[in-house]
Amino acid sequence: MIALFRLSSLYEKGVAVEQNEGTAFEYLSLSAEQGHGPAQSDLGYFYDHGIGVRMNSTVAVHYYRLAAMQGNSEAQYNLGLSYFHGTGVDKDVAVAVQYFRSAADQGDAEARNNLAYCFEEGIGVDRDAGQAFKYYSLAAEQGNVKAIFNLGLCYDEGVGVAKNERRAFGYYKLAARGGNQKAQYNVGIHYSRGIAVKKSVVKALRFFLLALEQQFTPAQVRIGSYYQSGVVLPRNSSEAGRLYQLAADKGDADGQFHLAVHHHLSGDAVEAAKYYSLAAIQNHFGARNNLGVCYLYGTGVSVNVTEGVRHIEDAAVGGDPDAQYNLGRCYHYGIGRQASIVTAVRYYRLAAIQGKAAAKAIVEENCREEDDDEEGGINTIAVM
Repeated sequence: MIALFRLSSLYEKGVAVEQNEGTAFEYLSLSAEQGHGPAQSDLGYFYDHGIGVRMNSTVAVHYYRLAAMQGNSEAQYNLGLSYFHGTGVDKDVAVAVQYFRSAADQGDAEARNNLAYCFEEGIGVDRDAGQAFKYYSLAAEQGNVKAIFNLGLCYDEGVGVAKNERRAFGYYKLAARGGNQKAQYNVGIHYSRGIAVKKSVVKALRFFLLALEQQFTPAQVRIGSYYQSGVVLPRNSSEAGRLYQLAADKGDADGQFHLAVHHHLSGDAVEAAKYYSLAAIQNHFGARNNLGVCYLYGTGVSVNVTEGVRHIEDAAVGGDPDAQYNLGRCYHYGIGRQASIVTAVRYYRLAAIQGKAAAKAIVEENCREEDDDEEGGINTIAVM
Protein backbone atom coordinates (compact mmCIF):
# COMPACT_ATOMS: atom_id res chain seq x y z
CA MET A 1 0.00 0.00 0.00
CA ILE A 2 2.97 2.33 0.58
CA ALA A 3 4.14 1.69 -2.99
CA LEU A 4 0.71 2.61 -4.32
CA PHE A 5 0.76 5.78 -2.22
CA ARG A 6 4.15 6.78 -3.60
CA LEU A 7 3.10 5.97 -7.14
CA SER A 8 0.07 8.23 -6.69
CA SER A 9 2.33 11.07 -5.60
CA LEU A 10 4.48 10.67 -8.72
CA TYR A 11 1.47 10.94 -11.02
CA GLU A 12 0.04 13.88 -9.08
CA LYS A 13 3.27 15.87 -9.35
CA GLY A 14 4.41 14.56 -12.74
CA VAL A 15 7.72 13.22 -11.42
CA ALA A 16 9.35 10.62 -13.76
CA VAL A 17 5.91 10.13 -15.36
CA GLU A 18 3.45 12.32 -17.21
CA GLN A 19 1.27 14.19 -14.73
CA ASN A 20 -2.18 12.67 -14.47
CA GLU A 21 -4.42 13.52 -11.55
CA GLY A 22 -6.96 10.85 -12.52
CA THR A 23 -4.33 8.12 -12.34
CA ALA A 24 -2.99 9.60 -9.10
CA PHE A 25 -6.50 9.37 -7.67
CA GLU A 26 -6.84 5.73 -8.71
CA TYR A 27 -3.60 4.64 -7.03
CA LEU A 28 -4.40 6.73 -3.96
CA SER A 29 -7.81 5.05 -3.67
CA LEU A 30 -6.21 1.59 -3.80
CA SER A 31 -3.76 2.54 -1.06
CA ALA A 32 -6.49 4.07 1.09
CA GLU A 33 -8.67 0.97 0.74
CA GLN A 34 -5.81 -1.02 2.25
CA GLY A 35 -5.95 1.21 5.34
CA HIS A 36 -2.93 3.41 4.71
CA GLY A 37 -3.48 6.50 6.89
CA PRO A 38 -1.55 9.07 4.81
CA ALA A 39 -3.35 7.82 1.69
CA GLN A 40 -6.73 8.18 3.38
CA SER A 41 -5.81 11.71 4.43
CA ASP A 42 -4.69 12.65 0.91
CA LEU A 43 -7.73 10.99 -0.64
CA GLY A 44 -9.92 13.14 1.58
CA TYR A 45 -8.02 16.17 0.29
CA PHE A 46 -8.54 15.03 -3.31
CA TYR A 47 -12.30 14.82 -2.73
CA ASP A 48 -12.28 18.10 -0.83
CA HIS A 49 -10.63 19.99 -3.70
CA GLY A 50 -11.76 18.02 -6.73
CA ILE A 51 -8.35 16.63 -7.68
CA GLY A 52 -8.78 13.79 -10.16
CA VAL A 53 -12.35 13.31 -9.00
CA ARG A 54 -15.55 15.35 -8.67
CA MET A 55 -15.53 17.44 -5.52
CA ASN A 56 -17.44 15.82 -2.65
CA SER A 57 -17.00 17.30 0.82
CA THR A 58 -19.01 14.55 2.51
CA VAL A 59 -16.77 11.81 1.14
CA ALA A 60 -13.75 13.95 2.01
CA VAL A 61 -14.83 14.03 5.66
CA HIS A 62 -15.22 10.22 5.61
CA TYR A 63 -11.60 9.71 4.59
CA TYR A 64 -10.30 12.46 6.87
CA ARG A 65 -12.01 10.71 9.74
CA LEU A 66 -10.50 7.32 8.86
CA ALA A 67 -7.02 8.83 8.77
CA ALA A 68 -7.59 10.94 11.89
CA MET A 69 -8.53 7.82 13.83
CA GLN A 70 -5.06 6.51 12.99
CA GLY A 71 -3.53 9.69 14.41
CA ASN A 72 -2.72 11.39 11.12
CA SER A 73 -2.19 15.05 12.01
CA GLU A 74 -2.96 16.44 8.54
CA ALA A 75 -6.27 14.60 8.53
CA GLN A 76 -7.05 15.86 12.04
CA TYR A 77 -6.34 19.41 10.91
CA ASN A 78 -8.46 19.08 7.75
CA LEU A 79 -11.26 17.42 9.69
CA GLY A 80 -11.09 20.36 12.08
CA LEU A 81 -11.46 22.72 9.13
CA SER A 82 -14.48 20.76 7.92
CA TYR A 83 -16.20 21.13 11.28
CA PHE A 84 -15.10 24.76 11.58
CA HIS A 85 -16.65 25.75 8.24
CA GLY A 86 -19.42 23.16 8.15
CA THR A 87 -18.28 21.58 4.87
CA GLY A 88 -19.31 17.95 4.45
CA VAL A 89 -20.48 17.87 8.05
CA ASP A 90 -22.64 19.97 10.36
CA LYS A 91 -20.73 22.98 11.64
CA ASP A 92 -19.43 22.46 15.18
CA VAL A 93 -16.61 24.77 16.26
CA ALA A 94 -16.12 22.96 19.57
CA VAL A 95 -15.39 19.71 17.72
CA ALA A 96 -13.20 21.66 15.30
CA VAL A 97 -11.09 22.89 18.22
CA GLN A 98 -10.68 19.32 19.46
CA TYR A 99 -9.23 18.24 16.13
CA PHE A 100 -7.06 21.35 15.86
CA ARG A 101 -5.70 20.58 19.32
CA SER A 102 -4.99 16.94 18.43
CA ALA A 103 -3.08 17.98 15.33
CA ALA A 104 -1.35 20.84 17.17
CA ASP A 105 -0.15 18.47 19.88
CA GLN A 106 1.58 16.49 17.12
CA GLY A 107 3.32 19.62 15.87
CA ASP A 108 1.12 20.59 12.93
CA ALA A 109 1.88 24.30 12.35
CA GLU A 110 -1.37 25.12 10.54
CA ALA A 111 -3.36 23.52 13.34
CA ARG A 112 -1.40 25.46 15.93
CA ASN A 113 -2.13 28.72 14.12
CA ASN A 114 -5.84 27.92 13.91
CA LEU A 115 -6.00 26.77 17.51
CA ALA A 116 -4.35 30.03 18.55
CA TYR A 117 -6.98 31.97 16.62
CA CYS A 118 -9.76 30.05 18.37
CA PHE A 119 -8.23 30.88 21.75
CA GLU A 120 -7.83 34.54 20.77
CA GLU A 121 -11.43 34.93 19.62
CA GLY A 122 -13.07 32.48 22.02
CA ILE A 123 -14.35 30.25 19.22
CA GLY A 124 -15.29 26.78 20.46
CA VAL A 125 -13.19 27.35 23.56
CA ASP A 126 -12.92 29.93 26.33
CA ARG A 127 -11.05 33.04 25.26
CA ASP A 128 -7.45 32.82 26.45
CA ALA A 129 -4.95 35.37 25.13
CA GLY A 130 -2.05 33.57 26.79
CA GLN A 131 -2.82 30.31 25.01
CA ALA A 132 -3.31 32.17 21.76
CA PHE A 133 0.13 33.74 22.05
CA LYS A 134 1.64 30.37 22.97
CA TYR A 135 0.32 28.56 19.91
CA TYR A 136 1.03 31.44 17.54
CA SER A 137 4.61 31.38 18.84
CA LEU A 138 4.95 27.63 18.36
CA ALA A 139 3.65 27.82 14.80
CA ALA A 140 5.81 30.85 14.03
CA GLU A 141 8.91 28.99 15.23
CA GLN A 142 8.09 26.39 12.57
CA GLY A 143 8.11 29.08 9.92
CA ASN A 144 4.34 29.29 9.42
CA VAL A 145 3.93 32.68 7.71
CA LYS A 146 0.36 33.26 8.86
CA ALA A 147 1.40 32.59 12.45
CA ILE A 148 4.37 34.94 12.11
CA PHE A 149 1.98 37.68 10.98
CA ASN A 150 -0.45 36.88 13.78
CA LEU A 151 2.38 37.00 16.30
CA GLY A 152 3.10 40.49 15.00
CA LEU A 153 -0.53 41.39 15.65
CA CYS A 154 -0.21 40.05 19.21
CA TYR A 155 2.69 42.41 19.88
CA ASP A 156 0.90 45.23 18.09
CA GLU A 157 -2.31 44.86 20.09
CA GLY A 158 -1.01 43.39 23.34
CA VAL A 159 -2.68 39.98 22.97
CA GLY A 160 -1.17 37.63 25.54
CA VAL A 161 1.97 39.75 25.71
CA ALA A 162 2.93 43.35 26.46
CA LYS A 163 2.57 45.70 23.49
CA ASN A 164 5.82 46.14 21.62
CA GLU A 165 5.67 48.01 18.31
CA ARG A 166 9.27 47.22 17.44
CA ARG A 167 8.73 43.47 17.84
CA ALA A 168 5.45 43.74 15.93
CA PHE A 169 7.24 45.44 13.05
CA GLY A 170 9.92 42.74 13.07
CA TYR A 171 7.38 39.95 12.74
CA TYR A 172 5.40 41.84 10.10
CA LYS A 173 8.55 42.30 8.05
CA LEU A 174 9.46 38.61 8.41
CA ALA A 175 5.97 37.56 7.28
CA ALA A 176 6.08 40.10 4.46
CA ARG A 177 9.23 38.45 3.14
CA GLY A 178 7.25 35.22 3.16
CA GLY A 179 4.67 36.81 0.87
CA ASN A 180 1.92 37.51 3.38
CA GLN A 181 -0.12 40.37 1.87
CA LYS A 182 -1.49 41.59 5.18
CA ALA A 183 2.02 41.76 6.58
CA GLN A 184 3.26 43.62 3.50
CA TYR A 185 0.52 46.18 3.98
CA ASN A 186 1.24 46.56 7.70
CA VAL A 187 4.95 47.06 7.04
CA GLY A 188 3.91 49.79 4.62
CA ILE A 189 1.79 51.40 7.34
CA HIS A 190 4.73 51.34 9.77
CA TYR A 191 7.05 53.00 7.25
CA SER A 192 4.44 55.55 6.18
CA ARG A 193 3.77 56.63 9.77
CA GLY A 194 7.22 56.07 11.24
CA ILE A 195 6.01 53.48 13.75
CA ALA A 196 8.99 51.71 15.38
CA VAL A 197 11.06 52.56 12.31
CA LYS A 198 12.34 55.67 10.56
CA LYS A 199 9.60 57.14 8.40
CA SER A 200 10.13 56.42 4.71
CA VAL A 201 7.52 57.11 2.05
CA VAL A 202 9.64 55.25 -0.53
CA LYS A 203 9.86 52.06 1.54
CA ALA A 204 6.19 52.30 2.48
CA LEU A 205 5.24 52.53 -1.18
CA ARG A 206 7.36 49.48 -2.01
CA PHE A 207 5.50 47.32 0.49
CA PHE A 208 2.09 48.70 -0.45
CA LEU A 209 2.85 47.82 -4.06
CA LEU A 210 3.84 44.27 -3.05
CA ALA A 211 0.44 43.89 -1.37
CA LEU A 212 -1.23 45.45 -4.41
CA GLU A 213 0.35 42.80 -6.66
CA GLN A 214 -1.60 40.24 -4.65
CA GLN A 215 -4.84 42.20 -5.11
CA PHE A 216 -5.00 43.03 -1.38
CA THR A 217 -8.05 45.28 -1.06
CA PRO A 218 -6.70 47.87 1.43
CA ALA A 219 -3.64 48.24 -0.80
CA GLN A 220 -5.87 48.94 -3.80
CA VAL A 221 -7.55 51.74 -1.85
CA ARG A 222 -4.25 53.07 -0.51
CA ILE A 223 -2.50 53.19 -3.90
CA GLY A 224 -5.69 54.59 -5.41
CA SER A 225 -5.57 57.46 -2.93
CA TYR A 226 -1.93 58.09 -3.84
CA TYR A 227 -2.88 58.40 -7.50
CA GLN A 228 -5.87 60.57 -6.58
CA SER A 229 -3.85 63.02 -4.51
CA GLY A 230 -0.68 63.01 -6.59
CA VAL A 231 1.40 63.30 -3.43
CA VAL A 232 3.26 59.97 -3.40
CA LEU A 233 2.63 58.93 -7.01
CA PRO A 234 2.03 61.10 -10.10
CA ARG A 235 -1.59 62.19 -10.21
CA ASN A 236 -3.65 59.75 -12.27
CA SER A 237 -7.37 60.06 -11.65
CA SER A 238 -8.34 57.25 -14.01
CA GLU A 239 -5.97 54.77 -12.33
CA ALA A 240 -7.26 55.86 -8.94
CA GLY A 241 -10.81 55.21 -10.09
CA ARG A 242 -9.85 51.79 -11.48
CA LEU A 243 -8.29 50.70 -8.20
CA TYR A 244 -11.19 52.05 -6.14
CA GLN A 245 -13.59 50.18 -8.42
CA LEU A 246 -11.70 46.91 -7.88
CA ALA A 247 -12.03 47.31 -4.12
CA ALA A 248 -15.65 48.46 -4.32
CA ASP A 249 -16.62 45.51 -6.52
CA LYS A 250 -15.44 43.20 -3.73
CA GLY A 251 -17.86 44.92 -1.37
CA ASP A 252 -15.17 46.80 0.54
CA ALA A 253 -16.77 49.75 2.31
CA ASP A 254 -13.64 51.90 2.22
CA GLY A 255 -13.27 51.21 -1.49
CA GLN A 256 -16.91 52.18 -2.06
CA PHE A 257 -16.41 55.38 -0.06
CA HIS A 258 -13.30 56.40 -2.00
CA LEU A 259 -14.95 55.55 -5.30
CA ALA A 260 -17.90 57.75 -4.30
CA VAL A 261 -15.52 60.63 -3.52
CA HIS A 262 -13.80 60.01 -6.86
CA HIS A 263 -17.15 60.33 -8.67
CA HIS A 264 -17.97 63.41 -6.60
CA LEU A 265 -14.74 65.08 -7.67
CA SER A 266 -15.42 64.05 -11.26
CA GLY A 267 -18.83 65.73 -11.13
CA ASP A 268 -20.94 62.56 -11.24
CA ALA A 269 -23.26 63.19 -8.28
CA VAL A 270 -25.56 60.23 -8.99
CA GLU A 271 -22.72 57.66 -8.98
CA ALA A 272 -21.23 59.34 -5.92
CA ALA A 273 -24.50 59.02 -3.99
CA LYS A 274 -24.84 55.41 -5.16
CA TYR A 275 -21.49 54.36 -3.70
CA TYR A 276 -21.91 56.47 -0.57
CA SER A 277 -25.14 54.52 -0.04
CA LEU A 278 -23.42 51.15 -0.52
CA ALA A 279 -20.72 52.05 1.99
CA ALA A 280 -23.28 53.56 4.36
CA ILE A 281 -25.15 50.24 4.44
CA GLN A 282 -21.97 48.81 5.96
CA ASN A 283 -21.98 51.70 8.46
CA HIS A 284 -18.92 53.44 7.03
CA PHE A 285 -19.12 56.68 9.01
CA GLY A 286 -17.38 58.85 6.42
CA ALA A 287 -19.83 57.62 3.80
CA ARG A 288 -22.80 58.20 6.10
CA ASN A 289 -21.71 61.78 6.73
CA ASN A 290 -21.27 62.45 3.02
CA LEU A 291 -24.53 60.75 2.13
CA GLY A 292 -26.22 62.89 4.74
CA VAL A 293 -24.84 66.00 3.08
CA CYS A 294 -26.07 64.70 -0.29
CA TYR A 295 -29.58 64.39 1.12
CA LEU A 296 -29.47 67.88 2.62
CA TYR A 297 -28.47 69.48 -0.68
CA GLY A 298 -30.15 67.06 -3.08
CA THR A 299 -26.81 66.07 -4.58
CA GLY A 300 -27.38 62.92 -6.61
CA VAL A 301 -30.51 62.16 -4.57
CA SER A 302 -33.76 63.93 -3.77
CA VAL A 303 -33.63 66.42 -0.91
CA ASN A 304 -34.54 64.75 2.37
CA VAL A 305 -33.49 66.74 5.43
CA THR A 306 -34.71 64.11 7.91
CA GLU A 307 -32.74 61.35 6.22
CA GLY A 308 -29.73 63.60 5.81
CA VAL A 309 -29.52 64.57 9.47
CA ARG A 310 -30.10 60.96 10.52
CA HIS A 311 -27.03 59.80 8.61
CA ILE A 312 -24.93 62.70 9.88
CA GLU A 313 -26.01 62.09 13.47
CA ASP A 314 -25.26 58.36 13.33
CA ALA A 315 -21.82 59.09 11.87
CA ALA A 316 -21.19 61.74 14.53
CA VAL A 317 -22.09 59.34 17.33
CA GLY A 318 -19.74 56.86 15.67
CA GLY A 319 -16.91 59.36 16.07
CA ASP A 320 -16.51 60.87 12.59
CA PRO A 321 -15.15 64.42 13.08
CA ASP A 322 -16.69 65.82 9.87
CA ALA A 323 -20.06 64.47 10.93
CA GLN A 324 -19.64 65.90 14.43
CA TYR A 325 -18.92 69.29 12.92
CA ASN A 326 -21.88 69.02 10.57
CA LEU A 327 -24.21 67.92 13.34
CA GLY A 328 -23.01 70.88 15.36
CA ARG A 329 -24.06 73.15 12.52
CA CYS A 330 -27.45 71.41 12.30
CA TYR A 331 -28.08 72.27 15.95
CA HIS A 332 -26.48 75.69 15.55
CA TYR A 333 -28.80 76.73 12.72
CA GLY A 334 -31.80 74.51 13.40
CA ILE A 335 -31.41 72.28 10.34
CA GLY A 336 -33.49 69.17 10.90
CA ARG A 337 -33.07 69.65 14.65
CA GLN A 338 -34.34 72.21 17.12
CA ALA A 339 -31.70 74.93 17.37
CA SER A 340 -29.50 74.56 20.45
CA ILE A 341 -26.22 76.41 20.85
CA VAL A 342 -25.31 74.22 23.84
CA THR A 343 -25.69 71.02 21.84
CA ALA A 344 -23.97 72.61 18.85
CA VAL A 345 -20.94 73.54 20.94
CA ARG A 346 -20.78 70.01 22.35
CA TYR A 347 -20.42 68.53 18.87
CA TYR A 348 -18.05 71.30 17.72
CA ARG A 349 -15.81 70.43 20.66
CA LEU A 350 -15.88 66.74 19.84
CA ALA A 351 -14.83 67.55 16.28
CA ALA A 352 -12.20 70.01 17.48
CA ILE A 353 -10.62 67.39 19.74
CA GLN A 354 -10.06 65.28 16.63
CA GLY A 355 -8.39 68.16 14.82
CA LYS A 356 -11.26 69.59 12.77
CA ALA A 357 -9.93 73.11 12.14
CA ALA A 358 -13.30 74.73 11.40
CA ALA A 359 -14.69 73.34 14.65
CA LYS A 360 -11.68 74.60 16.60
CA ALA A 361 -12.20 78.10 15.22
CA ILE A 362 -15.85 78.15 16.27
CA VAL A 363 -15.06 76.87 19.76
CA GLU A 364 -12.32 79.43 20.17
CA GLU A 365 -14.68 82.20 19.07
CA ASN A 366 -17.20 80.96 21.64
CA CYS A 367 -19.67 79.99 18.95
CA ARG A 368 -19.87 83.50 17.51
CA GLU A 369 -22.00 83.75 14.39
CA GLU A 370 -19.87 83.18 11.31
CA ASP A 371 -19.62 85.44 8.27
CA ASP A 372 -22.85 86.16 6.43
CA ASP A 373 -21.63 84.53 3.21
CA GLU A 374 -21.82 81.11 4.85
CA GLU A 375 -25.53 81.48 5.46
CA GLY A 376 -25.48 78.80 8.11
CA GLY A 377 -24.71 76.03 5.59
CA ILE A 378 -23.50 72.51 6.22
CA ASN A 379 -19.84 71.63 5.78
CA THR A 380 -18.91 70.39 2.30
CA ILE A 381 -18.41 66.71 1.66
CA ALA A 382 -15.27 65.26 3.21
CA VAL A 383 -13.07 64.44 0.22
CA MET A 384 -10.47 62.25 1.91
